[in-house]
Amino acid sequence: MKITKDQIRKLVLEKIDAKRTPLKLSQVDPDTAKKISTTGLKDGDPKDDVIGVQNKPEGITSVQNLKPSQSSMNIKKAMSFVINMLSPKNKDFQPGGDLEALISRDKFIMDGHHRWVASAMIDPNIKVGGVLVDYPGKELVAILNTMSKGLFGVDEGNPATGGFDQFTSEKIKKQLMVFAKTGVWALKPEDVMDVLEKFTGQEGEQAVDAAVAKMVTNLGKLSFELPSWAPERPDMPIIDKDKGQVATSAKALAGGTVDWNAPEEAAANRKEGLEITESLIRKVVTETLKRTGHITEAYAMEKDFKKGMPVSWNTLEKVIKKTASGREKVDYERVSNKGYIMDMITAPSGHNEPGLAVVKDLDGKSHEVALTELTPA
Repeated sequence: MKITKDQIRKLVLEKIDAKRTPLKLSQVDPDTAKKISTTGLKDGDPKDDVIGVQNKPEGITSVQNLKPSQSSMNIKKAMSFVINMLSPKNKDFQPGGDLEALISRDKFIMDGHHRWVASAMIDPNIKVGGVLVDYPGKELVAILNTMSKGLFGVDEGNPATGGFDQFTSEKIKKQLMVFAKTGVWALKPEDVMDVLEKFTGQEGEQAVDAAVAKMVTNLGKLSFELPSWAPERPDMPIIDKDKGQVATSAKALAGGTVDWNAPEEAAANRKEGLEITESLIRKVVTETLKRTGHITEAYAMEKDFKKGMPVSWNTLEKVIKKTASGREKVDYERVSNKGYIMDMITAPSGHNEPGLAVVKDLDGKSHEVALTELTPA
């Protein structure tokens, strides 16, 4: 993939002024936030504050590829999601699906953490969707904090509850046993046990133990490590999907109505000339490493693959296993695949999404695989 001047300018200048748009909600000045949230089209450049936004409710990536932006969790809420997602009585509430949340370019979710973790406990390979924002997570949090106060009138953030350390075998089993005795939401105790037995292929308390083991294994596929820049929960944005604020935020970002771009950087963006120098390339690499911990794959992947090349990739496959008692249960295993690239689906010019390859495996079946998942064999 060719690196364009626009892409380099974007990486170099894709910063925000921490004084105008602080990272922490408590540091955001309400009056300044109101001005910033509504004057993006009044600064002399209608395009300098535009951020690419894609509404992809059908799926962005597998749940295990997304990362949390905060760790405040309620295990009871998460576990109630799990049981109700698994119940055939809740056809409109399935694992995966639309998080109805903003998701940064580097795959940090801004909200929807309970649905994220619940879906992962059921199947870490299942696809989840949301509103994909073409901006890094740290900077997006700062912009959304400004919008929380300036656009939505938020005075203070939500209090923190428990963390990811709640999700141990003991605490998961304790919560499941409570549901098995009292029910959860509209489900009765017998409904809960029916869900667990079908989920594991076991019966009675053995089903509870098997469910715990399976959920803990699946959680092992997730990254619970918070980025070093993440504020505490009370200093995180509040974008209420039930009030339509996710859609409003997406429209504002895509329309350039939020004046997040610092004046001097906006002016630099308007310059026609940009000399590509070694120092500038080094700056691109350094800034990208600071934000993501790796070089953005989209700028380097497509040149590394071509039609006919042998490749390998990993998938999670559903398998049926037999327990010591002879019962069958469903599990997931990481499977290594091999094949040959039959065709390339390149990313559109200027996009940061990696391209895809159409790969035929050794059994003759075709798969669309992201280039970031492929390794030359």
